[in-house]
Amino acid sequence: MSPPSPATSTAASDPEHLYHKSLDHDDNARGRPFWLAFVAVSMCTFVSALDFTAVPTALSTITADLRVTGDSIWIVVSYGIASAAILPLSGRFADAFGRKPVLLTAVVLYFVGSIVSGVASNVGTLIVGRTVQGMGGGAMLNLVQIIVADLVPLAERGTYVGMLACVWAVAAGVGALIAGSLARVAEWRLNFYLNLPLAAIAFFLVSFCVRLQRPAGSFGKKLSQLDILGNLIIISGTTLLVVGLTWGGMRYNWTDVHVLATLIPGIVLLGLFFMFECCLSIRPSIPLEAVDMRTTISGYIATFFHGVLTAALFYFLPIYLQTSKGLSALGSGLLLLPAALVVAMLAFVAGTLVKVLQVYRWANMVAGGFSLLGFGLLSTMTADASAAQWVGYQILAAAGLGLGFVATVFPVLAPVPVTHTASALSLFSFTRAFAQTLGVVTGTIILQSQLKSRLPSELNGFFTGHVELAHAAIPLIAGLADPLRRQVRVAFADSLKLVWDVMLGVSALGMLPGVLMREVRMERVTDDRYGLRTGSGSEVQAHAQSSEEKTPLRSAFGAQQTEHSSTSSSDGTPQPQSRPRWGGALWVQLASLLFFIGLFFESISM
Repeated sequence: MSPPSPATSTAASDPEHLYHKSLDHDDNARGRPFWLAFVAVSMCTFVSALDFTAVPTALSTITADLRVTGDSIWIVVSYGIASAAILPLSGRFADAFGRKPVLLTAVVLYFVGSIVSGVASNVGTLIVGRTVQGMGGGAMLNLVQIIVADLVPLAERGTYVGMLACVWAVAAGVGALIAGSLARVAEWRLNFYLNLPLAAIAFFLVSFCVRLQRPAGSFGKKLSQLDILGNLIIISGTTLLVVGLTWGGMRYNWTDVHVLATLIPGIVLLGLFFMFECCLSIRPSIPLEAVDMRTTISGYIATFFHGVLTAALFYFLPIYLQTSKGLSALGSGLLLLPAALVVAMLAFVAGTLVKVLQVYRWANMVAGGFSLLGFGLLSTMTADASAAQWVGYQILAAAGLGLGFVATVFPVLAPVPVTHTASALSLFSFTRAFAQTLGVVTGTIILQSQLKSRLPSELNGFFTGHVELAHAAIPLIAGLADPLRRQVRVAFADSLKLVWDVMLGVSALGMLPGVLMREVRMERVTDDRYGLRTGSGSEVQAHAQSSEEKTPLRSAFGAQQTEHSSTSSSDGTPQPQSRPRWGGALWVQLASLLFFIGLFFESISM
């Protein structure tokens, strides 16, 4: 093991040096090594975001080619479950083994999953490939956030978070366009093959351009830092909950034993995970300091609602365009570009303004307002809606999503000590990925229940057994004669109206976290254990950089704020302040999830 470099050793022993280093390192950290690393992680973001819209856009073509009936939703959901479930574990791996090895492993998983998905000859193989791909894609996005947090203090991070959100949004728009083009020529497999050279480029860039410190210690010692039991609990709970919801809407009645035997244990296991992390785990994946403050909890709840809305817009708008408006997959992909571009622009604007103003509450409230307006207008769309309506409405909704992409991360991280950044970001990414999966699942179930009663009996006669009606019907609509074709298009528009109504309710709930959160001073320090490598040593045992004591800020809306994250001990190591823990805050997240599920059940009973 190489000894720490002199610069690192000095930093570890001198908290004041650490603090001033974090403030005055622009010439070094923003030089060539930083920008090379940033380009590399941006490429990872681009690769992992491509399939977010590509697969939903081409799903009807995929299901027709593979003759998929009731399992088509799992082509999308398997990716989401794997992506969400791997996130807490990826954060702990990154703390124990370093950021770069975990990111490279994620790229390899994504590469392998893309190969399996591309060569799949049946839906089972495709779902396996999408699961592996989801593990890699989720871990990639998480590690990108963590690495940027290691390199840029939170107070200066807004612009960079906005740039990454731009990359994500552009990739989502390009993915939908490419998928539509390939679906038109029935070459949907190229969507997955296209990932291979891009993932290879990302692997190359990370290998040679990302030069980070990594923690010292033996393999066994690093392995002991992992919260294996906690991660098994959350993986099991996440999977069972989503399986139960999917079965209840697609395959069985809600009172069927198959549904109850998965749905109830899934909810119980998620609650057990929070209890285990609070009370029993020696090295929790989610330290209590990362989730026990009002502002942090508000940020997670805002992230949850934002994830649901993002998935709903980018998944169900193509269905509306391909069914009610009669557009091809290419046409629907092209008409998702306005939303993607608005998300990119507003995310960058929000990040820049947060950096300049050093406050974030306004961005969360404005994001909620745009989402409320956009989804409210989407809920009024009929089969006869004009192009100006469905383009304009999606732009308004996308404006809220773009602001929310950046705004939600700051209340999550501002009150948290920098030593817990990786854990907090892992939970943040998990919340977003899990919410996106729930957004797809719940919206699909609502749409399915509505189509069963609204589609003309002449079309329903084409389907037998457990069939996901939306994507099974899309290839048939163009061949129908009027007035049957007109009736089907109206049925889809009216059925989707309830999906938009539910998302309108979610948008309204998404306004509340912005009201509840407080402005907390954002740190101007980073965790020096994982920063750019500046000397010959590659392994360090340095302390984290000290965190200055936070002082109350006056929010943009006038209320004085009092939350603090940490103070510094004599050796410069961040120490939590002596204040009562709000362990019950963990249960607020579970309560929010249960409330959302209750809203969903209320909608499908209408």
